[in-house]
Amino acid sequence: MAEKINLTARALEALKPGPADYDVFDRTIPGFHVRVRTSGAVSFRLKYKAADGRQRRATLGTLSGHFTVAQARAEAERLRLIVQQGGDPMAQAEEAERAAEEARRRQITVSDLIERYLTDGPALNPNKRTRSWEHDAGMLRNHVKPLIGKLYAHAVRRADVEQMQADIIAGKTARSEKIKDRPRAKRIIRGGEAAGRASTVALGTVFSWAIERELIDRNPVTKVKKPTPRTRERFLTDEETGTLLETLTTLTNAGDLLNVHADQIRLLLLTGARLREITRLRWAEIDFERALIRLPRERGKTGERVIHLSPAALQLLNERPRNGAFVFPGPRAPIDETTKEPLAPADDLERPWRRVRKEAKLHDVRLHDLRHSVASFAAARGASLLLIGKILGHRQAATTARYAHLAADPVRDAVAQIGNQITTAPARLAEAKARRARKVEGEG
Repeated sequence: MAEKINLTARALEALKPGPADYDVFDRTIPGFHVRVRTSGAVSFRLKYKAADGRQRRATLGTLSGHFTVAQARAEAERLRLIVQQGGDPMAQAEEAERAAEEARRRQITVSDLIERYLTDGPALNPNKRTRSWEHDAGMLRNHVKPLIGKLYAHAVRRADVEQMQADIIAGKTARSEKIKDRPRAKRIIRGGEAAGRASTVALGTVFSWAIERELIDRNPVTKVKKPTPRTRERFLTDEETGTLLETLTTLTNAGDLLNVHADQIRLLLLTGARLREITRLRWAEIDFERALIRLPRERGKTGERVIHLSPAALQLLNERPRNGAFVFPGPRAPIDETTKEPLAPADDLERPWRRVRKEAKLHDVRLHDLRHSVASFAAARGASLLLIGKILGHRQAATTARYAHLAADPVRDAVAQIGNQITTAPARLAEAKARRARKVEGEG
């Protein structure tokens, strides 16, 4: 049986920590006791039997200058009165905590939820690429928060999300913003169907994440119909490819285009690689002996990736000056004071590309269309969809299927040749008969 004493301030001073935690009960208040920890900490508790027969132990507090024996005794008496009236103090406290938690949950706005997701999410989902997080952050902060950020997350309805998406498509969140520390620079935020769809998808991911963490109970994005992404196919012809390459040379010779940007565009066209796979390329990622670029998992959109290099691509890379870790260092990148090497790549190719395509009169060609063009060139030379997928670094055959009609061109050529052979058979037969007749006449 546990020791019983009059729990007073003087009595508690005499209690010393032992090799294990132990309890000392009070003589006057049934169930009131202290637990002495091996660390020396003393906590006040109340043991009681609930109405359902369960033995319960409620912690009242820890002995300190802010919580005394007298306060603990008063709290124990209050809780015992609740028990005598058929109540369960611990159950009441648990219910109060649940109610408080529910109240806190209901105070979380969409903006709060977004920021928690962007702060905590990357550590919980390390397989998601940094670029994907940056894209989601842009959609959520630039489009979602201005429209529904002030709404309480638990109260967002499907209709709210549908209206948000419609407003983004209509351009209500489109704007230009000044960039800090760059007085003349502006950030252009565009609306439209692509932004509307991407923002809605990103918001749905936020709500799914919040449900897993029991911050909300439902996802209002689930049944929202999103715009079907438009598949845009634009391929360079042989003539346009020649014009593009000539334009790059002309602009660099005239000093209107930096060679670093021209080489980035050339390498995109030579490899079919994704934009940032080239703009952020490091010398350490190139295997010159095997004519390969080996991208680590965090750099490739689909994980680790190998890009095969043609002799022309290898020559371009061999002729690049080596100044630092990046193959294409940023012309205005900060310089390492020790090594004097640029610390960032030339990562903004959109502005130079606009100048190039204007000069080359390729007004509807995007940088990503250079990747499509490589697929077109491969298909025109009889490459299978499997081979095209390997060149472009696709993991799923369905991703490459968009080029199926291009890969069918050699099939059409073969069918045309067969058809021509069949339809010209009578003419060849007549020619053969004529040859035989001439031969007979000659022998006669």
